[in-house]
Amino acid sequence: THQYRIEGDHMTLILRYPDAKNVVLFCSLDGFKPRVAQKKSTIWESELPAGEPFRYFYQVDGTPFVPDCPMKEKDDFGLENCIYDPFL
Repeated sequence: THQYRIEGDHMTLILRYPDAKNVVLFCSLDGFKPRVAQKKSTIWESELPAGEPFRYFYQVDGTPFVPDCPMKEKDDFGLENCIYDPFL
């Protein structure tokens, strides 16, 4: 399960993946630099600014993972990215 929570000017992406040992978020806001997600019980969280659109995907235990999200696009590698757009 994948969702997000907005609080003020930032958002928290939440990924429920209880068996994962390592989750990394890659986001277009910073050129897809790896951001290690924080494990909290059975979920993984990543904090981002909420005011502008971005694309993202995860790497779960070394394997690319695109969660079920409302908007997606194909990337340059034949995979997909989720799209977050606060203006839609």
